[in-house]
Amino acid sequence: MERIVQRCTPSRPKSRIHMPHLLPLFAAASVALCASAMAQSIAELDRIVAVVNSDVIVESELDKRVREIRTELRQKGTKAPDIAALKRQVLDRLILDRLQLQIAKESGLRIEDEELNQTIERIAAGNKLSLRQFRDVLERDGLAFSRFRDQVRDEMLLTRVRQRSV
Repeated sequence: MERIVQRCTPSRPKSRIHMPHLLPLFAAASVALCASAMAQSIAELDRIVAVVNSDVIVESELDKRVREIRTELRQKGTKAPDIAALKRQVLDRLILDRLQLQIAKESGLRIEDEELNQTIERIAAGNKLSLRQFRDVLERDGLAFSRFRDQVRDEMLLTRVRQRSV
């Protein structure tokens, strides 16, 4: 018995995949995937609406304050002016406040925590609420207590600056 062994040889040679040729392809695919992921996670940057000496007022700050004022006006039953006029008024007020807070800082004016706490307790008592209840009401209305404290501190500083200038 004779064994016949046939070797199958393809008519063309097998192509070999060379890694150096694939690296640019993988790199391009990686860049495309990263760019796609970054495009989805890119957030619009805040726009500067005013520069007050070395400080800036950004659009998100202005918009937030406008929303707060519109909510306050609605709660009081007062008709709000048109949005463009309200934005101008709020921006003017933010600029003036920022200037006065800078004056307070340069003058060395400070509101101590104890004085701030007493003022907030008086505000809560004026609303016939305990401090805890007052804090809960603020949070329920969407205002973080820390932000409220900062607002009260700023208002106290503004009052002192105004009293000094008078």
